[in-house]
Amino acid sequence: DLFLQWAVRRGQERHLPAWAARWSNRRREPLQRLENIARALGEACRVYVAWLDGQPVAASILLMDQHNAFSYRSTSIKELAHPVRANDLLQSLMIQAACQAGCHYYYRGESGGVASLMQYKSGFGALPVAFKDYSIERLPVTGITRGVNQLTKLIEHQLTRVPAAQIKGE
Repeated sequence: DLFLQWAVRRGQERHLPAWAARWSNRRREPLQRLENIARALGEACRVYVAWLDGQPVAASILLMDQHNAFSYRSTSIKELAHPVRANDLLQSLMIQAACQAGCHYYYRGESGGVASLMQYKSGFGALPVAFKDYSIERLPVTGITRGVNQLTKLIEHQLTRVPAAQIKGE
């Protein structure tokens, strides 16, 4: 629910209808994938949730093995989580858990060149690391997925276009 609330907020920032934002994000990150990860990893998958006045305001997923920790997904209700630094709390707790588990590395995920995200991560001591990403597939799943993502972005762009009448002030 937090993730979908975040998706709707992000969609509103891009002038995307709520239904389209929910649809797009459910397609990109289906709940069943998260459930499968949790089931397959068991204790190595931990979900952290920050609550404020009985309401969840931020959540993060931590995946660990013997030497590595991976901050898999994070989401929040910005207007509630930001003033109380709920995301900072969750990241601090997850870093602490990774250290206690003996992990040597804590991977925060890709930043996609987003300066504000890179700055946020550096506040926790993160350093950028370049890497190559490879996939070996029997079927061209990556190519098909890339095409579907491009089509989704095109549809989102068409849905978020501001009508000419609004631009002219009519």
